[in-house]
Amino acid sequence: MTDDLDASLRALKAQLPTARFNLSEPDKDELIRAIGGPRTVENIRKAMSKLPHERIPWLFSSLDSQLVIDVMANDMEAAITRAKAGQNREHS
Repeated sequence: MTDDLDASLRALKAQLPTARFNLSEPDKDELIRAIGGPRTVENIRKAMSKLPHERIPWLFSSLDSQLVIDVMANDMEAAITRAKAGQNREHS
């Protein structure tokens, strides 16, 4: 039973996309737009501080797993700030 579970977990991990590290700032801005906005990115980052990283793509399974992996692999703080500033301009 344990061998089957281990094999299943290895197969699931093998299905995860490869992270794209060192994205440019315009790429990060586009990533935030594609994933649903700065709040979604903040939720992923918060989950990273509290949960094992291998669980996060499944917790956010309604999102494109490539986007989730990319958020996890990059420093998104400046891009989040820019996205929030852009939202504030749109609403004022």
